[in-house]
Amino acid sequence: MIVGFLYLSVSITCSILVSIILRKNIYKKINLSDVVFINYATATIISLFFFKTNTKHLISVINNNLYIILMIGFLLPIGFISMAQSIRYFGVTKSEIFQRMSIVIPIIASFTIFNDDLSTIKIIYIIIAIFSIFCLLDKQQEYKIIDEKKFYQFKWPMLVCFTYGLADILFKKISSNNVFTSCLCLSFLIASFVMAIYITFTKQFFFSKNNIINGILFGTLNWVNISSYIKAHKYLYDMPSTVFVVMNLGVIISGTIVGTVFFKEKLNKNNILGIFIAILSIIIAIIIR
Repeated sequence: MIVGFLYLSVSITCSILVSIILRKNIYKKINLSDVVFINYATATIISLFFFKTNTKHLISVINNNLYIILMIGFLLPIGFISMAQSIRYFGVTKSEIFQRMSIVIPIIASFTIFNDDLSTIKIIYIIIAIFSIFCLLDKQQEYKIIDEKKFYQFKWPMLVCFTYGLADILFKKISSNNVFTSCLCLSFLIASFVMAIYITFTKQFFFSKNNIINGILFGTLNWVNISSYIKAHKYLYDMPSTVFVVMNLGVIISGTIVGTVFFKEKLNKNNILGIFIAILSIIIAIIIR
């Protein structure tokens, strides 16, 4: 169990580092499309070498896991595109709320698909965890957004919530698969092609030296983040709801601290309350096991 939580800690750390890179680029108003494309291409290359993917068995892997590979491969870039559009229309803070509230989707799946034991104490700490998320994301400052919003633009934050939530479920799903490394490699490859098509049709070609460096760094961290997250599920196979809660709260707590230290974001009373409640939720989640 300790190994599982160590992997989870690594995943949280990498997720925060990725968030720092994204925030820096958002502040500089840099187009991230080619950065994300290089990110997935880098993750594919790392998977081929580090996982020592056996290309001879890839056909068998594809035949047995095609729907999972395709879904992850499409969800990863769709998640980025929808997040970028959500930030454009509603700002970073509101987009983060939808991203983190996606936790509700995998938590429901924990008890309906992955047969996690539902108990009173689990219901309590899940409710506390969701409440702490609202407290942590209650920020007075907001980035510049477009004033005129049409109803159809709400599809972007809703899509953020859906894609991140479904991706969590699929990562848990392939964690029980003995060939999850090959599945992940193929998913990154598909995500690369999807992003290549996207930047081709949108004509967003900005392959500067800075973007290439950011893309490689982003891809390396993202690869460690996702692979560690899947391994955490593998070691903590019988406690999916705990992994989902600890991962999301860990990222938000760390992200709040990073935002305060590096981006001079101010903490209000609700944020401070949220930190303590989130820590309490994590402690409860671990102790009950």
